[in-house]
Amino acid sequence: MSVGETTSDSAPFFSDDSETEESGGAVPQREESPSGVSRVRSLLTVLVLCYINLLNYMDRFTVAGVLPDIEHYFGIDDGKSGLLQTGNRNHP
Repeated sequence: MSVGETTSDSAPFFSDDSETEESGGAVPQREESPSGVSRVRSLLTVLVLCYINLLNYMDRFTVAGVLPDIEHYFGIDDGKSGLLQTGNRNHP
């Protein structure tokens, strides 16, 4: 670029107009996302991760949901059933 040339700040860095002029007005190809992963695949990945997270939290509260039945079946009091709940944590 020489000293006398001026640049336009309003022109986009990548212009769609120049690409269609070079290709002779052909239909532009479908653009991929910058990561290279399709939108459907990324959405499916997020849904699977949310489902796994849901199962992880459901596992932690399963004993609390059936605790009265467990107390009745094994004939234990609240103190022993509380110990059962503290032992049901997933430790890394």
